[in-house]
Amino acid sequence: MKKSAQSNAVSSSKDFASKIKKPALITGVIALALVAVIVAVVLVIPSQNETRARLNAEREQRLEELTRLNIEKDTMQELSALSTSKDYLIRYLRRTHGYMFEGDIRIDLSDPNAVIPTPDPRFFPADDPND
Repeated sequence: MKKSAQSNAVSSSKDFASKIKKPALITGVIALALVAVIVAVVLVIPSQNETRARLNAEREQRLEELTRLNIEKDTMQELSALSTSKDYLIRYLRRTHGYMFEGDIRIDLSDPNAVIPTPDPRFFPADDPND
């Protein structure tokens, strides 16, 4: 009986030791997994934030460029439509190249007292108003 009592005591102490080791082992594995997750979060999130900030800045730059190009496209379309109009062409030539009709008076805005008459019509043929 002594052996049987001893073996029961040894077997019960082994069962007790195995019961203690399993929860400790599970707790250790969980703690290790938690540490691994924390390290991964600490290392990955800042790099994600940097990448996100860089991509947002690039997106804003692209949107500004797109807006500028859309405005330029709209301007070109309007100019293309206007270039077929004779009135627009006359205004454009008057503004940029000093085109004048017979009898027009040019005023120099840099000198308010300067009035320059239209050049001699012999050198500038008159436009046909029916064109």
